[in-house]
Amino acid sequence: MDASRSAHALDVIICDRSASRARLTVAGLHRAEEGLSTVRVREISQLHRLMFEQGLFTREPQIPRLLLIERTIPHREYLDVALQRHWRTLWLPLIEIVSSAERFRTTCIESCIVDTGDQERFIASVARAARPHLQMQSLPAAKKSAPFLTSTV
Repeated sequence: MDASRSAHALDVIICDRSASRARLTVAGLHRAEEGLSTVRVREISQLHRLMFEQGLFTREPQIPRLLLIERTIPHREYLDVALQRHWRTLWLPLIEIVSSAERFRTTCIESCIVDTGDQERFIASVARAARPHLQMQSLPAAKKSAPFLTSTV
């Protein structure tokens, strides 16, 4: 984690009802980038409270660098609406976790990770999906945008 971030900065929120899959997700995230701060919540209401009302260790809401969410979690539609309405979450990267049983029935909007039951494959999939989002978020501001071009006459 870079020094410019506060001691209580939140890198990733995982919203998943399965404790064992959440542990594997954390392992994959740490493979993608060491030292990430992660929080797991089990319900959309907990996630909403953390991101839009009051964060951990702070009175201010905390918007993470990355959000991983179980595709079939109840009340997901409320989160989708909240993410679209809040200016701080418009560009928040979201990765969906999809079970192998539902992978052929769904289409992922951004990116998704399919839980096939193979732990090592799942951890590698999490790392592969999360790495580009985390790397983009950790670039200095000057490198994120195109260089400013001027011309002289």
